[in-house]
Amino acid sequence: MRPEKTTLASIDLTPIDREQLCNYELWAQDFFTDTNAIENPYLDITLQLDITQARLCYEAQSIGTFTAYLYFHLIQALKKHPEFFYRKINNQWMKVENPPLFYPIARGSKRDRFYEALIPNVLQLSWPEFTQLYQTEIENSKLNTNLIGNELYTYTLFIGNLPNLPFTGLTMHVNDRISCQPFFYFGQRQTIGNQLFVSLCIKFHHSCVDPYIIDLLIKDFQRQFED
Repeated sequence: MRPEKTTLASIDLTPIDREQLCNYELWAQDFFTDTNAIENPYLDITLQLDITQARLCYEAQSIGTFTAYLYFHLIQALKKHPEFFYRKINNQWMKVENPPLFYPIARGSKRDRFYEALIPNVLQLSWPEFTQLYQTEIENSKLNTNLIGNELYTYTLFIGNLPNLPFTGLTMHVNDRISCQPFFYFGQRQTIGNQLFVSLCIKFHHSCVDPYIIDLLIKDFQRQFED
């Protein structure tokens, strides 16, 4: 069975109060969504994350997969940074308060390559709840294909995984230049000495997020695995 159905009403879109934004944020939102000012407002950064401590924390508990564990803790870090949930819809700035998680699952078939998995209410889930729904979608992907369509896609939190590709740089395409949706992709894990690393590609819209916010996000992600 699939998780409960996600609808536009359930994702809880709320207008952004621009009076609460600083001058830089106001300038960035206007400048980087002006199609006459800049051709491509998206930036791509690929990082090599040290996940040695994350792996130790994962092995100290007894449920789920390590991939799901990384997803869950990335989501916990993202919750501290509302900029990743800003969208510009019909020329109005909105915040997605209750986004679903979108993650493509490779099906091992050349014809039907991917299953589009969706977990609703992802910011509200505990680790046991999350990993159960994550695994349910893995099992569903073996039985059928699923396409969620463009109506919901823009509002999702997109996290993908390419475990066979040790990329040092990845540039992702986008379906539009205005909605400001970010994208995350994990790559292959590699052991160097006694440390475990994973590639993480982040595509972000400069009107909402910049390298300063990315730095804060990664620090919050790593902080979750500290003793």
